[in-house]
Amino acid sequence: MFHPWQLQQISIFDIIFAEIASYQLVTTIKQKINYIILVKEISQKSYSEIHSFSKKQTKQINNKQYKIKNQIKLLKMRNTFSGLILFCVVCFAFCEIEQQYDEELAKSFMHYAATAGCGSSRIQDWSCSVCSYNKNVTDITIYSSDKFQTQAYTAYSQADNQIVVAFRGSVNPRNYISDFSFTLVKYPQCHTKQDNCRAHLGFLNAYKGFNNQTLQDTLKLKNKYPTASIVITGHSLGAAVAIFAALELKNYVHIDYIYNFGQPRIGNKAFAQYIMNQLPQIKRVVHDKDIVPHLPPRFLGFHHESQEIWYNADFTSYKECNSSGEDPKCMDSVIIPSISQHTFYLNVTMEAC
Repeated sequence: MFHPWQLQQISIFDIIFAEIASYQLVTTIKQKINYIILVKEISQKSYSEIHSFSKKQTKQINNKQYKIKNQIKLLKMRNTFSGLILFCVVCFAFCEIEQQYDEELAKSFMHYAATAGCGSSRIQDWSCSVCSYNKNVTDITIYSSDKFQTQAYTAYSQADNQIVVAFRGSVNPRNYISDFSFTLVKYPQCHTKQDNCRAHLGFLNAYKGFNNQTLQDTLKLKNKYPTASIVITGHSLGAAVAIFAALELKNYVHIDYIYNFGQPRIGNKAFAQYIMNQLPQIKRVVHDKDIVPHLPPRFLGFHHESQEIWYNADFTSYKECNSSGEDPKCMDSVIIPSISQHTFYLNVTMEAC
């Protein structure tokens, strides 16, 4: 340790000698003074001994500097690695990652969507022909809206450990009025700088007709089966309602799968972008020239969300379309749409109850 009184024992010669011998070795005033004291202590040694000693000290300091540099380098690597792990953990917990389309899952979910169009008694006892595709389904609750003549159900699949929320498509004139009411209204939860986020009034009201019953019972099922994945699906009007249901449900619980079939457009481009940001797991299946996905028309300000899965006429192939929601190489390439293709998806007829 350095003491001020030691300066009195140091001559000018000592300072000059120390500077010459160790200029490259020391960097701070304190180091210089300590080294001067060191030189004073060995001043009786020969020049060769001093030179040898200086080289030895230089080597030791260089070694220490090398070790410190390596430690800093290792620390930086650890910090980078730790940051990467933290990012992955946070992303896994909070980020929605776009999933790949799974045709086998789509077939299962299509049967759930078709089941929603059957009579309530046959759904309740799971005896309809399209029901039989999915086995061991329990905890079935059916919902309906007298005002909009809509229907939905929630259920639990023991075979797949899935909670299913399925919505029925259009089956009567009131449904078609909801489908083709082209009024766009502000969606309360969607906020943009331009304040231009607009949703289809008819579809929004059709969802509201369930009075959050599907939401509440889905959460009850999730509490009962905490490890179960959640599936939301629907066909036609049911697909449109399913999106509004998913936008509400995702505020409370993670939704694993959203597979829709023959879905119409449900809002403008800003609303479509909002949906894509909130629900990137959506798979929107379109059967070749099905007319309903072309409605309401784009020239009225409507726009699809992604991701479209576009099948050919006989379901032997499909294309995973781009993220725009309106891929010109998919359904938007169709010039003359077809009404008949709307009720037939993945070789399932919607009226086959």
